[in-house]
Amino acid sequence: MKTARAALEVSWSAIAKVLIALALVWVWMQLWHFVMVLIVSIIVAALCAVMIAASWVTIRNESRLIVQRLTELSLQMRTSFPLIEQILPEPGAILALPIAAIYPCIERIWLRERLTGDTVDIHKRLSA
Repeated sequence: MKTARAALEVSWSAIAKVLIALALVWVWMQLWHFVMVLIVSIIVAALCAVMIAASWVTIRNESRLIVQRLTELSLQMRTSFPLIEQILPEPGAILALPIAAIYPCIERIWLRERLTGDTVDIHKRLSA
């Protein structure tokens, strides 16, 4: 008795598709942890941005209230104790102190080329 043999013909494109599918599954198995962490971090960042945006009005109002109360306290202290006027500078002068403190560095580092002659050296001698 003769057995019938069936021939199975598989094209090269079908083999290539199966190999590509196997490679993609392998890549996904290697990268799925990273992809999940990336998705979770995007969700957390979006939630943080929404929370900050929702509370921004409240934060702004609170900071305005704090500045207003500190200004009132400063004025009240100055009117209650006249000696403070002689000891402490004006509030605007207090804000200008850090700028005045860093100006020599700015002048020496960035403005040396733009200033005339020996201006930086003269200022250095005057501050010594």
